[in-house]
Amino acid sequence: MSCIVLAVVASFVMVSQPAFAHQTAVSTLNVEVRPDKREVDMLLAISPDDVTDHLKLDPNGDGWVDQSELPYLEPAIGSYFEEHLQVTNNGQVCQPTHQDFVDMGRRMASLLFRKTVQCDDALGEVTLTNEVMLASKNGYTHYGQIQIGKDIHTTVFNRDTSSYTVQVGADGQAASEQSFWDVFVQYIWQGVLHIVLGIDHVLFVLCLLLAARRFRPLLVVVTSFTLAHSITLALSALEVLTLPPTVVEPLIALSIAWVAVELLLEAKKPADASKDDEEVGPPLHLYALTFAFGLLHGFGFSYVLRDEVGLPTDALVPALLSFNVGVELGQIAIVAAAFPLVAWARGREWGSKAIKVVAALVLLVSVYWFVTRLM
Repeated sequence: MSCIVLAVVASFVMVSQPAFAHQTAVSTLNVEVRPDKREVDMLLAISPDDVTDHLKLDPNGDGWVDQSELPYLEPAIGSYFEEHLQVTNNGQVCQPTHQDFVDMGRRMASLLFRKTVQCDDALGEVTLTNEVMLASKNGYTHYGQIQIGKDIHTTVFNRDTSSYTVQVGADGQAASEQSFWDVFVQYIWQGVLHIVLGIDHVLFVLCLLLAARRFRPLLVVVTSFTLAHSITLALSALEVLTLPPTVVEPLIALSIAWVAVELLLEAKKPADASKDDEEVGPPLHLYALTFAFGLLHGFGFSYVLRDEVGLPTDALVPALLSFNVGVELGQIAIVAAAFPLVAWARGREWGSKAIKVVAALVLLVSVYWFVTRLM
């Protein structure tokens, strides 16, 4: 019964954050240095829940911030971002020429804040300081990418290193060679974070695990999902084929609901006495459905990669491949952690009932996401 209780608690946690299903505990800061204009452009993508909790912003006092409340909070949040994102050039503070939230025309898992500064003199020793959320109780981590022409630099902003300095105009050959590896590692980590901390994708993978029952069918199902989302992730991230997020995001939620319904329907079928429970595989149409739903999830992955993490113009292919590798590593981690637990639960008297309860709760959460993403 402890499994059922845990599932109930987890479902309430998930329902309490329906608007931001891709919420993470980290953020990204994409920076473009423009020496010809003496400008530095910064784009911060960060969880709205993290920020509002840190700043203790809760207009109606209900304990969490709904998407509809964010416009009223933007002045306070924007002022905080402006104060904690700074750029100096040769020791002199560069002044902002533009700072505002970026409206992508759709519901976003992250707040996007852009700040552009212009420096008085030609760019030389440029220092970027990012202290957003660093004073929070548990600290914070920002993954930074700085692009200067074709050179790409990556760094991490945290309590230990809140600043990063780059020399504009110096020979960037060594930095470029190093940055290739840095980009590869950074995008693998971003892929892992997105799949592991993206609640909707985790629920979908877990539902596939429950539906597959045994390891070999699970391997086929997960491979089908991987191939499908790899295709649309690449096509959409490179803008070869795109679909509007207003269509894709509700359909992703619907895909989770569909698999949850499949689990409930299978659970209602009478058991075949001639077969052991371990010999029963998933329905054959699940493989085709998984591939189709994988295409949808690939578009979802691409929105995060393209709009929130960002793709370096001079390292598109390495970044895209490494992000996809990261997604697969995160997916493997989920399956490796959950499969033994599910196998153990199936062997208990209450195992089948627990799986039904989990499927019903997943259905409830995914339908709720579907409705809120349509609004």
